[in-house]
Amino acid sequence: MTARSVGSLVISTVAAASRVPVVLALIACLVACAVAIGFAVRQRRATRDAEHRADRATRSEALHRRMLDAAPLAVVELDANGTVHTWNAAATELFGVAPTEVIGSTWTWPDRDRPTPLGDVAAIDALDGRQSTIVTAVGERQVVAYTTSAVDVDEHRLLLIVDETEQQRLEAQLIQAQKLEIFGRLAGGIAHDFNNFLTAVTGYIDIVLMRGRIETTDRNALMESRRAAERAAAVVAQLLTISRRQVTIPEVIDVAALLDGLSDLLHTVAGDRAQLRVHVVSTGVSPTVRIDRTHLEQIILNLVVNAGEAMVDAGHVDVWLEERDESVVLRVVDDGPGLEPAVAEHIFEPFFTTKAGHGGTGLGLSTVYSIVTSAEGTITVTSEPGRGARFEIVFPRAVPDATVVATPSVTVVIDPTDETILLVEDDPSVRRLTTAVLQQHGYRVISASDAEEATSLFLEHRADIGLLLSDVVLPGRSGPQLAAELLRQRPELPVLFISGYAEGPLSEHGRLPEGTRFLGKPFRSDDLIREVHEAVTKMA
Repeated sequence: MTARSVGSLVISTVAAASRVPVVLALIACLVACAVAIGFAVRQRRATRDAEHRADRATRSEALHRRMLDAAPLAVVELDANGTVHTWNAAATELFGVAPTEVIGSTWTWPDRDRPTPLGDVAAIDALDGRQSTIVTAVGERQVVAYTTSAVDVDEHRLLLIVDETEQQRLEAQLIQAQKLEIFGRLAGGIAHDFNNFLTAVTGYIDIVLMRGRIETTDRNALMESRRAAERAAAVVAQLLTISRRQVTIPEVIDVAALLDGLSDLLHTVAGDRAQLRVHVVSTGVSPTVRIDRTHLEQIILNLVVNAGEAMVDAGHVDVWLEERDESVVLRVVDDGPGLEPAVAEHIFEPFFTTKAGHGGTGLGLSTVYSIVTSAEGTITVTSEPGRGARFEIVFPRAVPDATVVATPSVTVVIDPTDETILLVEDDPSVRRLTTAVLQQHGYRVISASDAEEATSLFLEHRADIGLLLSDVVLPGRSGPQLAAELLRQRPELPVLFISGYAEGPLSEHGRLPEGTRFLGKPFRSDDLIREVHEAVTKMA
């Protein structure tokens, strides 16, 4: 009912009042007013309800938008023609494109290998479950796309995109760690046996060389054989480092001081084409790390050698050292030809080498990786073809220990002795060689092949034995277990371990038990005698 019709009703009512009683006229007026008021109330209520519905719709749309933007997945709404209608915050972060740049336009799925125009429903639905490497404004990402069925009568689809880049990176790291663990177990066992063979080879060469006059030609042949065995021992040492079964003696080292001491050698190994530059960013605090000194030197030398060999033309190799928060950062950067992504992906794998024509073993960088991770550090490589390579190592900074002055190695002149040594070695060739070398220098030797036999011999000759010389890994009980038993009976007994590697029996982390000495295989005869002499005389 309109206002005009209400007015007409009132006028007609008043006109009728002249012909009817006053009471009836008043009733008619009241009815007309009630109708007008009811109409106004209904109209007001309808307006208010419409406002409430509009407000609820606005709030619902805002909530919907917030929920979409809070979603961890990239969400893209597409119509049947591939036109974008919704683009949430996760999509903006994943693709590096703002909603205003893409909403209202048709979209092409940015697959690196096969970009796909989404111009119809079939193309959109074909993405469901598809794994892709996509090219975005922020780089390549590994994703999986899922497509929903129609969300309204207009055949709109929702495309849900899961970013699996980080997950795949972690899976690749896990696979790499598992491969290194398997390789390490295999390499450790082979290297241990191989070191026994090398010990016998080098030891008997030393025995022959210590004899009287030898023809020059024969002596040269023996020396060349000795050098070949030493090169083989160096390769075995790398295998043991990778397998983390080599004895390490960690200490707190000032990396800046070590770099300074290596300066001349680094310039030499960098090669003629590379100009080496060392940059130490000082913060007033010594950049100290806890690591085996030889291992740290090996890391730096390996990286500098690799950088120098990567040079095709003249270029620079920069070694940077700086402190970052509670870490010590060591970087080796070159401006050589760089690495292809497929090469960089495998660069730390054992036996992977880019020097096929130069006789590379493929153990250098895998050794570096193993050393760094065993010292609780991390190593990463950043490289692009034509833009050089950067290797960055981050170690936790260590608190310096009390200053320890290292005693330089000197040749020891050893007087003849009649000390009795209990030798425990399961490898017959190493046992015979060690016995021969010790006897040449006046020692009496009682030998055993395992801990059980050694225990019986110790009980029989307890008062005479002046040193326990034992392999670490023995059949049955290990060398350290044997030593612990004998030391309970004679706490002052000197102990010297020999081994191709230091596996679990020495300690959980391959470090020497307190108060014992260690000589790694293969050893030189004079090194064996020096260690035995020092162990015996220190307890005298």
